[in-house]
Amino acid sequence: MELTKKIIINYDKIPFSYKYKFKREGTYTIKYIFQKKLTKVDYLFYNCNLLTNIDLSNFKTSEIINMESMYDGCSSLQNINLTNINTYNTTTMYGMFNNCESLESLDLSFFNTEKVTNMGYMFHNCKSLQFLDLSFFNTLKVTTMKSMFNYCISLLYLDLHNFKTPKLINIDYMFKSCSALKNIDISNFTTLNIINKTDVFVGCNSIDVKNVNTTDSYIISQLSVVKYFKFFSNY
Repeated sequence: MELTKKIIINYDKIPFSYKYKFKREGTYTIKYIFQKKLTKVDYLFYNCNLLTNIDLSNFKTSEIINMESMYDGCSSLQNINLTNINTYNTTTMYGMFNNCESLESLDLSFFNTEKVTNMGYMFHNCKSLQFLDLSFFNTLKVTTMKSMFNYCISLLYLDLHNFKTPKLINIDYMFKSCSALKNIDISNFTTLNIINKTDVFVGCNSIDVKNVNTTDSYIISQLSVVKYFKFFSNY
């Protein structure tokens, strides 16, 4: 049964507790009526764990500054259409796709991240993601990438050569438990100003140090530790 639900929004932030109001089973078409400019969509679909598809291709987001945990906990989500999404004014994407366990791919080519300062936990526990193209990401203002890819256990390759990080101070657990990751390009990544850098590559048991493009001395030392533990784990 297909059902339609109209939701009138009178605030600049959506208090998305509507999932508790959907008492009848079926496929819903949700129509939003915005009466004010929307500036925050944090926790918009938080823990909507039965949601499988989202089409936001016509979603007006030019004024939005906060996308924190927008899809956090959407563990059944398989497809998100983010075509034409405008993130020019967005400053935080913390936990945006956190715990989206069923997502196998994401097209973020429309994302403008030049004002974003927080990318912590952005893809944390996206354990079905096999490919992620972030070659267009601007990270010049980002200060934290803590657990950004933590437990992305299906990722095979990451090309982050465009990640320039002069303001970055936290990379704790950034690639932790990316157990399938074999190749990574972080050639422009610098840890000179980083304060928090615990267990960055712990659990990256498939990574080949020779296939990591970097000249950063700290990262090289961390990868050497991974290589050391890999060697002795075979005995």
